[in-house]
Amino acid sequence: HFDPSNGLHVSTLQSDAETGEFCFAESVAISGSLALVGHPHKATAGTSGGAAYVYARDPEGGWTKSAELVPELAGEHRFGVCVALDGNVAAVAAKGEQGIFTVYVFQRDQNGNWREAAKLERTSSVSPGNPRLCLALRGSRLLVGDPNRCVRHEMDGAAVLYERDGSGNWQQTAEFTSTNPTPHGYFGWAVVLTDKEILIGEPGLRHPGAVHVLRPKAGGGPWRLVQRLASPHRYSGKGCGRSLGVAGDRLAV
Repeated sequence: HFDPSNGLHVSTLQSDAETGEFCFAESVAISGSLALVGHPHKATAGTSGGAAYVYARDPEGGWTKSAELVPELAGEHRFGVCVALDGNVAAVAAKGEQGIFTVYVFQRDQNGNWREAAKLERTSSVSPGNPRLCLALRGSRLLVGDPNRCVRHEMDGAAVLYERDGSGNWQQTAEFTSTNPTPHGYFGWAVVLTDKEILIGEPGLRHPGAVHVLRPKAGGGPWRLVQRLASPHRYSGKGCGRSLGVAGDRLAV
């Protein structure tokens, strides 16, 4: 943790597990005074079942572990490979067997306890050694990037949007793919949700990379592509769109 005002190191979060230290903090998300840290290789019942930890920042600026998130049903693999956090809602991805990944949604109640609220499963083409997923959470929307999925080409990628209805149920409402798909395009490698936009990175292996910007049609219509930000590089494999960050009206690629 670094102080944004001066760039100085403030604190370090470390796993307290005696085993399974590998890949602690493989994925990290922060929202206000809470941080969510994925530990997909934490040893659970002799396997890399994984876990995710919630840390709370105290008034002095220190961070203390306040909760450990695990699935209600044991047997998941690499739980915590990707995480997202927005206020009292957390999303944690797990890589299962035979190309199945699961995203768990947790809700914090009025007593500060985190409880599993939803379990979203999806078939993917993720290879056992490369479980790349990306999550973005904003209000009642959850965006899941699946860059290894084979849609029209090998690993051209996709992104899926889930929305929470008035009853608290999460439903898939949209799926996005590249407007110019290519083999190993990795559409969905990075995803961002704002109040009004969806941004999806497509770093590509055989093209310079791009970022897709989508907005809903007026009156709450379907999402549509409004801009494709192409890489300034002319050469393939430069990785434009591999990582995205948004602050206000600024986008870092």
